[in-house]
Amino acid sequence: MANASCLWPSLEEVKVIDKYTVQFVNAIPDPTLEGRLTRMGCDVISKRHYEEANDWQVWAAAPVGTGLDDSALSVVQDHDYKYVHFTNAAPLFFDLKTDPAQLNNLANDPAQQHTMLRYAQKMLSWRMRYMDRTLTGYAASPEGLLKRA
Repeated sequence: MANASCLWPSLEEVKVIDKYTVQFVNAIPDPTLEGRLTRMGCDVISKRHYEEANDWQVWAAAPVGTGLDDSALSVVQDHDYKYVHFTNAAPLFFDLKTDPAQLNNLANDPAQQHTMLRYAQKMLSWRMRYMDRTLTGYAASPEGLLKRA
């Protein structure tokens, strides 16, 4: 884990809970963990396909997976609820007061739809507020980018 210690300085252990669940154990709380899990170097790959390729470069030329664009996620959380929105998968929604371990996904519970929508709107508003606006003041034209007045 020598290389991983640069990317994950507080990571102490990754526990396998079941076939589909792992638990990250950190030395200190890491509020950026979920966001960093969507970045380069955090890919969840097929062990079988990787081993069958027998060479990293062979595997990297034709990986099996969704790719970066389809595997992104956004999260909004407070003391009460946690909403997780995936680019290409169903959302997750947890009541942190009654389910602090986040084992009971309430995303399909009709009684939670109004609250989940409120959290989805919070997340969207936050992303809109802090998104990259590098090209906001420009307009595309046949002559290239023009700065708007």
